[in-house]
Amino acid sequence: MSGAGESACSSRGEPLALGEVCTDLTMSTGNVISMRGVRRRAGQGTTEEMAVPCACYSVSLGEEEREPLSITVKLFPVGLDTDAVRQAVERALTELSVKQVEAIVLSNPLPWEEMTLDQLLPLWRVLEQFHAQQKVAYLGLADVEQSLFEAICQCDQVEVKPSLLQINLTNCCSVPDDLRDFCRQRDVQILTHNDAQEVLPGAVLRPLLSKHLALAEPQRWSLVWSLRYLVMVQHKGVIKNKGYIVHVARS
Repeated sequence: MSGAGESACSSRGEPLALGEVCTDLTMSTGNVISMRGVRRRAGQGTTEEMAVPCACYSVSLGEEEREPLSITVKLFPVGLDTDAVRQAVERALTELSVKQVEAIVLSNPLPWEEMTLDQLLPLWRVLEQFHAQQKVAYLGLADVEQSLFEAICQCDQVEVKPSLLQINLTNCCSVPDDLRDFCRQRDVQILTHNDAQEVLPGAVLRPLLSKHLALAEPQRWSLVWSLRYLVMVQHKGVIKNKGYIVHVARS
């Protein structure tokens, strides 16, 4: 975990004290696949999988390991801050010690029927910049309304079209035929998921912070972005590494 001017990790489980100078903090679960407690609860939701943050669980991938692996990063920004999206992608690359990931999926930060193309485009352009720098091969979206997804695919201002579309089946019991046809024509892969709209709500975040950090005013801290990375062995469907990174800030 790291904050403004501070980095700490406790091996004894005591809450870590943060000085007043610390105004933001990034926490990582490390590889949850390697944690026995998480393995025993396979199939749990995203929120439950965000385990005890500790930098002692290294997830760095060696260059000799990189070629047979496929890495997907799913971003969960809070709001429409483009800097948050940029920071999240850069942190994922740093955490995994890789120069490129195969795919980045941007989760809709707003209620799915409220997001507009004008709001989405600035966030998408950040991802396009990483694509132009060859730091990501494919881009995707999650939980956007069908009309919005079709609009961004057909938008002349978009240089890199979505290659992936994730749909939460709690909002849509089946993929509409016209959407399936639209994606097939554009070689877009449709995937389903069960991530919550709010992956780390305040009611969960603040008790978690208070448990592991000595904060004077935990109610002033809020989530800025979170992400999940999934590292799989190509062509085998075996998960090698899975973890979460969370960035919070103090108001």
